[in-house]
Amino acid sequence: MAGQWRPTPPAFLPMVQQQFSFMQTFAVPSAQQFAPRKPRGLDTAEWVSDYNEVASIGSQTGDIVKSCGSAVDQAATFRG
Repeated sequence: MAGQWRPTPPAFLPMVQQQFSFMQTFAVPSAQQFAPRKPRGLDTAEWVSDYNEVASIGSQTGDIVKSCGSAVDQAATFRG
């Protein structure tokens, strides 16, 4: 399964050594052994737990930003 070449900055050059995208693997039985795992379902208990953890941390972010902002204001005041 070959990918699709997309030129990238800064030169936007064409792909070199195109033959590598069509070669059979020779050191490993299959490239599929390196394929990423399928994503877990959004209805699993693990996903719900992780989501709730991130949401609770995100809800605390406002307080952290406010306290950091006041610390920066105080530091600017001390410098004169």
